[in-house]
Amino acid sequence: MRSFPLRAYEIHSPRMWQQSQIDMAFDFILKHDMNALVMHENALVDEIIFPDRYFSNEILWKNWPVRRQGLLYRRDYMQKVAREAKRRNIQLFFETKEIYFDMTLLELQPQVRNADGSICPSHPFWKEFLRTKMEELVERIPELSGLIVSLGTQESLVSFAANRCHCERCQTSNELDFYISMLEAIYEPLKKHGKILMARDFSSNAARQDMLIKACEHVSEDIVVSLKIQPHDYWPTFPTNPRIGQTGKLRNYIEFDVWGQFFGSGAFPTGQVEDIKARLETCYEKGVWGVAFRTDWELMTEAHTHNCLSMVNLLAGSMLSLNLDTPLDDIYKTWVNESLYNPLISGSYIQRPVHPQNPDAWKNLKAFMQLSWKVFEKSYYIKKHIFLEHDQAPYTLEMLFRDIDKRFLDDWEPQASERVRAAKDNLPSIFAEKDEALALAAQLKKTLDIPSLGLDEKTAADYNVMLDAMVYYVQMCVLVAKSGYTARIALETNDAQMLALTESLLVELDDWCKRVDAFLAGKEYPYYFFGRLPSQRVRLYTAHLRARLR
Repeated sequence: MRSFPLRAYEIHSPRMWQQSQIDMAFDFILKHDMNALVMHENALVDEIIFPDRYFSNEILWKNWPVRRQGLLYRRDYMQKVAREAKRRNIQLFFETKEIYFDMTLLELQPQVRNADGSICPSHPFWKEFLRTKMEELVERIPELSGLIVSLGTQESLVSFAANRCHCERCQTSNELDFYISMLEAIYEPLKKHGKILMARDFSSNAARQDMLIKACEHVSEDIVVSLKIQPHDYWPTFPTNPRIGQTGKLRNYIEFDVWGQFFGSGAFPTGQVEDIKARLETCYEKGVWGVAFRTDWELMTEAHTHNCLSMVNLLAGSMLSLNLDTPLDDIYKTWVNESLYNPLISGSYIQRPVHPQNPDAWKNLKAFMQLSWKVFEKSYYIKKHIFLEHDQAPYTLEMLFRDIDKRFLDDWEPQASERVRAAKDNLPSIFAEKDEALALAAQLKKTLDIPSLGLDEKTAADYNVMLDAMVYYVQMCVLVAKSGYTARIALETNDAQMLALTESLLVELDDWCKRVDAFLAGKEYPYYFFGRLPSQRVRLYTAHLRARLR
């Protein structure tokens, strides 16, 4: 049987601090023969460890008594989670970004901060701090299986990726040496206690990705390289990460997003089953050791795979990672039989699965999920390039083009940015893609055919609301994209035709806002559902464009 040794369920949101959600994760892991739980939060270690070396009980009690007590309670909670994971024979990993710390540390170690307020990443204190923190972590949580750490990210409080220090040491320091030094500080105490270190790539370009892998190779062949299945971020339009299997003797651990940070955020389902299958095939061929499936996102509460139709993607990950030859229809049948949920119920409610009365309902749901991705691929993205802010309309023209102008895809698909350049000769292709998205969205309701599924009255009504909202959402994506392109060309060329077209598109957006407001008026849905139809944001966007075009 083609299987992966490590098969992990990842929680990335604050629901990790709710016992009911942990129990639900444990139940899913055991039911579907997974063997690991990953708890992912940037400052997770710092939520439960103020190293005693710097924060004695007396110092904490005197200066920060409330933080002290909160830390102790959070530690008690995590110790219980770790014991329960071990009792169930589930490996437990923490995932963090480093260098991270509680800001009170700066009062005790002022030497790491410059007069201008910037923090020096090359200061020797940081290596000592990381080593100390990791040593205490494994002593306090001995059941922990290991740590997954991102070092090359601008989301860390201190890193060379976002270095604002201008000291002589930083100006003469080598970035590769920084990664080596920090990895050594983390690896050595973990290794001493028999724990696994995974170094996570979270790089904005191919060059920094190469640097992190070189640093791992220098420190130890025991380090596992954690890579996203797509390079840079979880954008399904990007190719499979080419570094998979290209890390020398270092094992690979590959992360998938099955919830939808960049494809619906759970509110709107987008099927990834076939894509997951194809990418897992590549992982297996490349000798990947472990795979993980992320079920939510750190910045959104009340939303995860267990309260949306994207649950099928998690099932695909769990079932295929155990047996890559699992028939895809079996995944869809399992989903409909045991894990079909209502997306209009907030995630803190533990749902009972919906059970359609029609035994062939899975066929319609399969076709719907496959179509949903085609709709999102052509609306949420522009020729494979992302232009929205985590499913929401941008506030400004500059935000619309922020990621497009950075040419992220060019690192993996040379010259890809040429097809999204704001030029008149690109408009026919871009507009055709958006028009196709509208045509496909119009087929969603017919494809799902809710009356034929045999759902209870409330669920059927909620699914209808979801479908109507998806069409509104696609309309927003199309109008925002088209108006953004015509406005930018008009501003750059003073083209009267582009100016007139932009004005007509903005009128259509005005009408969209009115229709959406009427659609949502008096309704009670999860907050993130309203956030996918943000008429207020769209009005700010249209006002911005009108001001720019005057």
